[in-house]
Amino acid sequence: MLSVLAVADAIENGTLVRVPMREMRITRPLSVVWARGTELSAPARTLLEVIAQAPGASKRACCAAR
Repeated sequence: MLSVLAVADAIENGTLVRVPMREMRITRPLSVVWARGTELSAPARTLLEVIAQAPGASKRACCAAR
């Protein structure tokens, strides 16, 4: 399984073929890191709030967004 972005050229030229997968939910962890003592921009804070509200988001993600 690969990111479509990583293999876009190979899919376009026919070297690889996209195979749809049904009934398969794939998740991956997301980490956000920023320098201590700095503040996130308003759009970055908004993104963290959206992520924190997503199904399956951890409490830690919720608290980090504030």
